[in-house]
Amino acid sequence: MTFLDLWALRFLVGFALLTIVYSVRAESSSSGADRVVPRETKVLLLPPVDATVDAIRLHPLRQQIMRLRQQSEFITRQFVVLGESMAARAAAAKPALNLADPKARSPELFAELAKRTAADWVLRLAVTEIASDESDSAVEAKVSVHSTVMIQIWDTRRHRWLDNRTYVGRTIGGGSPPELFIESLDTATEEALSRVLGPYPLTVPVSKNGAIVDYLDGQTAPFVGDPEKTFSGLKPPLSDPP
Repeated sequence: MTFLDLWALRFLVGFALLTIVYSVRAESSSSGADRVVPRETKVLLLPPVDATVDAIRLHPLRQQIMRLRQQSEFITRQFVVLGESMAARAAAAKPALNLADPKARSPELFAELAKRTAADWVLRLAVTEIASDESDSAVEAKVSVHSTVMIQIWDTRRHRWLDNRTYVGRTIGGGSPPELFIESLDTATEEALSRVLGPYPLTVPVSKNGAIVDYLDGQTAPFVGDPEKTFSGLKPPLSDPP
């Protein structure tokens, strides 16, 4: 390789490095306005909706599963959370809004709720299907079930959906069907939340005490967790594991 060849190679390498550096700087500059700081971002968590055919019978349990998952995922990442009690108060203001209606999912509705609560994001989860899968002769001893969850997250600052789609959680096991259905619903809910929340680190320890049914029960003001303390709910149960 001649001197000119080496010079040309060094030039090309240097040019490539400069291109990468300026590209990164440009991306950083353009994304600065879109940068999300969890502890500075208020998220309104609407009551989860059961839109399945057997909702009347099983709605409370399914709602609790989705509620606990959505609350813990935001709290552990130190977002400022506004729970269902605050959403209910906002919806009760005139003109009243029906949060339990499965069809109540328009951008205008979410924007109005965000305006009433000063929220940056508004989140709504709805389970649309829970069913058994067709059996596989190769694994006859196993039961396969799936849950389909629709997630909608409205970003009021950017006036657009952060996410607006369905996710499927599937569980295969030899346990009882009710337990598998619960696991599949929790898996689907976690999958639905992970696309938006995945980049943010877990900083606040959140208790997994089975006695907790609503981390934000009785909430009257926005809440943000403390990384130095395990959060067991605004009204923690009498006994909580260390």
